[in-house]
Amino acid sequence: MSLLEIILLVPLAGGVLLAFIGHRPSGGWLNVAVSAGTLAVSLPMAFGVYENGPLLSANKLFYIDAFNVYLVVLTALVGLTTAIFSRPYMQHEVERGRLGQGRMRLYHSMYQGFMFAMLLALSTNNLGLLWVAMEAATLATVMLVSLYRTPESIEAAWKYFILCGVGIAQALFGTVLLYFAAEQKLGAERDDTLLWNVLHANAAGLDGARLLARCEEAAIKAGLKANTDEAITRGVFGAPTFFVGDQMFWGNDRLEFVAEALAA
Repeated sequence: MSLLEIILLVPLAGGVLLAFIGHRPSGGWLNVAVSAGTLAVSLPMAFGVYENGPLLSANKLFYIDAFNVYLVVLTALVGLTTAIFSRPYMQHEVERGRLGQGRMRLYHSMYQGFMFAMLLALSTNNLGLLWVAMEAATLATVMLVSLYRTPESIEAAWKYFILCGVGIAQALFGTVLLYFAAEQKLGAERDDTLLWNVLHANAAGLDGARLLARCEEAAIKAGLKANTDEAITRGVFGAPTFFVGDQMFWGNDRLEFVAEALAA
């Protein structure tokens, strides 16, 4: 097993374990130990990249180079220092009666879940998987922000989720556009059109200037305005939104119902 795989498995396994025993007094120490293990794995991986160049996993889903390995180490370091600081703080909150066993299990498991999602986003070579990791990190953060379940924390969590959801929806739209653009350039028969190293290798053949120029064309702008006006008229309030006739479906979790409506 490579260091690249281990650095993802450590917080993932730690998060699963802490979901069961995170409420125990040893839970805080285990959270520190898992974070320390993540940092310990990231350091030799960084030195390996420095000495031998970029790492590409066998399945090509993960890629580490001299830039993102620095971010991986930094994320692991911040994760460790925060775990060390939060251990006595969270224990104090338990003693004050502000947090119970369930909340402590949630805190520690989501802490490592967030670390896993962040490291996945930094190390993945697949832009589709990058979007999934960003969404997972957002959801883990929402659970942490709303930990106390007070009106203020719930409001803060919802605001955070809505603000991040707008950006994530735009990122999904951009990922889809990138996929179709790469598919036209590289061929529809390929299954690697969202891999960063493939896109980078073929970047010279992608006409970025033409794409930017088309964004300024009157017909494109008119089409965007017309679609926006239609969306407002039809009551669209979020992305992605689908229409089958006059019936509206909002969200990725409604795709099943879209398919049923289309088949009816």
